[in-house]
Amino acid sequence: MSSATSPITNPPRATSAPISTLNLNSFSDNSTSESLAINFAKNKKAQMAVRALFELVHNYGDNLREGWKNVLDCLLYLLRANLLPSKLLQLEDFVDARGIISIKEKFKRPPILPKKEESGLFSWLGLSVSSISSETDLYKKQTNEEEQQLLNSAISLIFECHPEQIITDSRYLTTSAFTELINNIIHCSFAIAPIQSKTQQIDLNNE
Repeated sequence: MSSATSPITNPPRATSAPISTLNLNSFSDNSTSESLAINFAKNKKAQMAVRALFELVHNYGDNLREGWKNVLDCLLYLLRANLLPSKLLQLEDFVDARGIISIKEKFKRPPILPKKEESGLFSWLGLSVSSISSETDLYKKQTNEEEQQLLNSAISLIFECHPEQIITDSRYLTTSAFTELINNIIHCSFAIAPIQSKTQQIDLNNE
């Protein structure tokens, strides 16, 4: 973080802007990681805000105190959307054969509903559910391709923001800024448990 040696006089206070743009209330609903990522990919304003947030953090991290909470809230949103790079989600583990483990949360996709059987009315009209389903499947395929492109664009954008530098460059922070970062990490870690519990409950309901 380049400001470690020459902090600016007035700390930037724009770190809260991306938070309202991202609408972190989505933590409380049953939105899937894909829907959160796609919504982010469609929201140009949110993308610009996130770019600005990480640029401010990388350049002026020494000036952040209570502002770390907004940064970590943004990271939690990106975690929920499965948009964080793997570098930020892996740690060394001497027990695991690979030497590393991933702390990335897994969110299951909604289950695919079975196709309905043809009814007498459809048969009498000379229509079949299978023919209708084929058209629907084609539409879904096109939609899935578009959504995959959106997901890829969102992943690329976050990768270019290098959120992992928040951790790797924390060694250069002043003592007060580093202490506030650690305190906010501890505080925000309690928000992950409800997300895990809600995800497990959703999985149980879908089984």
